[in-house]
Amino acid sequence: MMKIAYLTVDDFIIELVNKSLEKSDSSHLTDFIITNKFKTREINKIIRIILKNFSKEDICLLSNLLLKDKNDISKDLVCGLMWVCYTIHKSYVLDVLIKLSDDEDWGIRESAAWLVYYLLKNYYEDFKPFLKKMVESESPNVRRAAAVGIMRFAKHRIPGKGIT
Repeated sequence: MMKIAYLTVDDFIIELVNKSLEKSDSSHLTDFIITNKFKTREINKIIRIILKNFSKEDICLLSNLLLKDKNDISKDLVCGLMWVCYTIHKSYVLDVLIKLSDDEDWGIRESAAWLVYYLLKNYYEDFKPFLKKMVESESPNVRRAAAVGIMRFAKHRIPGKGIT
């Protein structure tokens, strides 16, 4: 009798991330996303699955593997994941944030603004001095990422709209 394994989407993503971590190769995850031509909504769901099911250490390791890929899908995933690494690798996260904020691709710069938002949301007091440096940056892209991240944070702090 043949057994057929049925995986939920969550289980399949978890399996791909585990394989990426075991092999030190994030292409197991990114190839799946690229092959299926996933857009922002699906990528955000994948990010939520990873955040829910993996430790900070694993998320930081995966983020580092994704950064080595240098493709836009990898960078997009990093923007949604790397805020978790802030308490462990603060200076590295901030260096990556600046690079992603000034990326040549506007979509990655938009995602970097979400990273600013997540850092504000989760590490407000500690992140504020660095945010001030971003606002004063010579790069208009870095200043814009900071401004958009601040606007998103402000929007979601209004009672009755998003996160309170």
